[in-house]
Amino acid sequence: MSADIALFANMLKEQLEPNIQEQFLEIDVLVEDSLNIDGQNKVGVEVDLKNNKFVITSQDGWMTAYAGAEGSALIASDIHLDKMEVTPKFITASYRIGHEAIKATSKDKSALETAVNLYGLAIRRAMIWAKSRLIRWDGTGIVWVLPNTGAQTWTAITISAKAKGTIASQNVYALGTQWFMAGQEISFGTESDFAGWTQIDAIIASVDSDTQITLTASKTVGTSATGNNRAGTNADTWHIRFKWEYGNAPMGIFGLVDDGTLSPLALASGKIQNVTRSTTPYMKSIVYDKTGSTTVIKDFRDLYSAVRRYNKNVKYFLVSEDVYATYTDSITITVQANQSTTPYTSKLGTGHAGLEFAYGWKPLPIMLDSLLPAWQVFLLDPDQLFCADLFADDFIEDGVMTRVTWTRLYETVRASYFNYGTYGSRKMGWRINYQA
Repeated sequence: MSADIALFANMLKEQLEPNIQEQFLEIDVLVEDSLNIDGQNKVGVEVDLKNNKFVITSQDGWMTAYAGAEGSALIASDIHLDKMEVTPKFITASYRIGHEAIKATSKDKSALETAVNLYGLAIRRAMIWAKSRLIRWDGTGIVWVLPNTGAQTWTAITISAKAKGTIASQNVYALGTQWFMAGQEISFGTESDFAGWTQIDAIIASVDSDTQITLTASKTVGTSATGNNRAGTNADTWHIRFKWEYGNAPMGIFGLVDDGTLSPLALASGKIQNVTRSTTPYMKSIVYDKTGSTTVIKDFRDLYSAVRRYNKNVKYFLVSEDVYATYTDSITITVQANQSTTPYTSKLGTGHAGLEFAYGWKPLPIMLDSLLPAWQVFLLDPDQLFCADLFADDFIEDGVMTRVTWTRLYETVRASYFNYGTYGSRKMGWRINYQA
C-alpha cells in the first residue's frame, strides 16, 4: 500500500471514528432507544455466539400472589422466564474511490481531510440509515410493492403510493421512496421468485416522484396483474427489495410489535425469538385493526387503557404522517375570554408546538415519524427493545482501503453484526393499523 493510500486509510480509522451514540441522537430516536450503552448491550442480552444465535433472557409469564390464613401453607408461583434466541444479521456499506482522486488530494492536507470526511461520513450515514429502515420493518426486507396494473416494460416503473389498506393487501410494505436513490441495486419479484432466485435485478437511475423510479436499463416486472398490491395474497404480490436482502434482513418493530397475525411473511413459522407466539402471551402485542380514523382520539385512549394493564411505563406514541395530521385536525380548542362573550371554537390545525396525549397519569408525547408506512400507530416502551450487537459498527479489518483487483479503485467496507429484539412484545409496544 502506498504512503498516500495508507494515510487516507489511517485518517479514516483514527481521526473519524465517530461517537455513534451522538449521531443516532441527532437522527433517529427509535434507533437510539435500542442502542447498546458505552459499548455494552442491555442487561439480559448475551451476545456470545452459540450456534450462530444471541441468547436473551425474557419474561413470558406473570407471578401470582395468593391470599391465605395466617400460618397456612405457602403457594409458590415463580415468575416465568425463558431463554430466547435472536439470529444475528450482517449489514454492510461500502464505497470505492479512484486512485486519481486520492493522489489529487494527497499534497494538500485540507483537501485530503475534506475527502476523508466526505467518504467517512457518507459510509457511517449509510449504516445509520439502514438501521433506521430495518427497525421499522418485520424482517422480510420488503420496501415496496407494485400497483395492480399488470406488466410494466420500460425503464420508468410505477410503484404503489402510500395508502390505507388491510395488512393482507400489503399497505404496510410501502415504506417510502425516501429509501431509494440513484445507483441503488434493487430486485423485483413475487415471493416464489425470490425463493427460487429468479427475481429481476435492476439499478435505479433516478427517483422521479413518490410513485415512480427510473431504472438504468429496461425491465419487465409485474407480469401477474391479479397478484399485485391490494389484490391477491402475500405469495403472489410483486415486491421490491434491496438486492440480496431476501432472508437476511433484521427483525424490526413491525414483527416485534404484533399479535401473531400481522406479519405473515416474516413469521410464517409462528415463532419469534424461537418461542411459539400463539402460546406465549408475552410475545403477543395488543393490535387494533380499525376500518377508519374518524374516532382517532378515542382509538388512542382505548389503546392506552388496554396497554396500562400490562405496562405502566410506556414512553411515547410513534405515528405516521397521516395519523399525526388526522389527530391534529381532530383536536378542538374552545376559548372564552369572559362570561359575556360567545365561546370561540377552532381546530388545533397547524402552527402548534407538538402533541401530547394527556389521558393517563402523565402526558405522553405523540411523535411524528415520517419513515413509517401509511396509517400506523405505535405505543412504545423502548426499555423493552434492544439491539443485540456482536460488535459496534466498524471498518472491517484489512478492508479500509483495499485495491479492487485489476482496477485502480480502492474499496472501503463498514459492517455491523446485530439484530433487534424484545424482552416481551406485550410489554414493548402496541399498535393501531388504520385500514381502508
